[in-house]
Order: sequence, then C-alpha cells, then structure tokens
Amino acid sequence: MKKALLMTLFLIVSYYVFAQDIPIVIVNRAEDSNGRILVTKFRDL
Repeated sequence: MKKALLMTLFLIVSYYVFAQDIPIVIVNRAEDSNGRILVTKFRDL
C-alpha cells in the first residue's frame, strides 16, 4: 500500500515539474477567415 501511494505521489510531482517544459506548437492551416480567427484566439490563450 505504501509503495502504491509513493508511486502515485512521485507521478503527480513529476507531472507538475516536467509538464511546464514541453513546448506545444499550433500550426494554422485554416483556409477560411473563421478558421484563422479561431486558431489565433486559441493560440493566444
């Protein structure tokens, strides 16, 4: 039981430490103006 709790705690801590370091790239391939606006708003968030 202690091993499972420690493993869960380790996974949660490692998630918060390393999740901020992964870059995400949003590629805009929209052909209409509504799609471009939607992707731009999503990228800005």
